[in-house]
Amino acid sequence: MGKYILILTFLMAFFSTDVFCQKQILKLTSHNAVREIIFEEGDRVRVKSSSGKKFVGRILFIDNTSISLKGKVIEIKDIEKIKKNPLLVTVPSSIISFSAIGAGFLFGANSLDSDILPYVGLLSAGSMFAFYAPLNPLKGYKSVDYKIKITNE
Repeated sequence: MGKYILILTFLMAFFSTDVFCQKQILKLTSHNAVREIIFEEGDRVRVKSSSGKKFVGRILFIDNTSISLKGKVIEIKDIEKIKKNPLLVTVPSSIISFSAIGAGFLFGANSLDSDILPYVGLLSAGSMFAFYAPLNPLKGYKSVDYKIKITNE
């Protein structure tokens, strides 16, 4: 009987941690308070800072004024633009780009004396750019349009 009480106590402690813990979120609120966008800790994002540097990674909240992406600390006031960067968008665009590179090289190898070669080169060059900088059609949020702050959920 004592064993079941011990197991029940551990289960209750395990499931009640979410009730007592507050999660921090990065909240973007439009200046006219019509729209709110929420980024939770662990979300994959792309951030452009006011110095022009771009950072990609998962959000980790350090305190109420700064976040960390892959070990790089970024102050909230330095964020110029932020956008979601999910793997569901990033990986397929990289695969498609890599396939286009391969197709471009195959066409180029088969038509070395053809008039189509310059176009194949353009296709390959554009695909290589897309492979190294995957396309992300999701909307970015600029700090001039939104108020950015870290709050507890």
